[in-house]
Amino acid sequence: MGLTACPITSASGPSGDFECLDTNNELESCGGCASIGQGLDCAAIEGAWNVGCEQGTCAVYTCIAGFRPSRDGKSCIAI
Repeated sequence: MGLTACPITSASGPSGDFECLDTNNELESCGGCASIGQGLDCAAIEGAWNVGCEQGTCAVYTCIAGFRPSRDGKSCIAI
C-alpha cells in the first residue's frame, strides 16, 4: 500500500520485472516511475551535490563548486 509498481529496464530495454517504490520519497524515481518517464532521477540533476525527494518533488540542498541552488530549490545554476 502506498507503493508504485515500476518496470525495471536494462540497457537492452524492459526486463518484464517490476519493483515497488515509494515515488513520494524515492531519490531515483521521484514523483513517478523514472523508468517510463513519469518521474525524475534527483541524483542526475546537473551540478547537484546533496539532493532529496520530498513529497514527489526533487529538492536540491547543495551544489558542487561552480553552481548554486536555484530559487525554487529544484536545480543548480552555473555561476
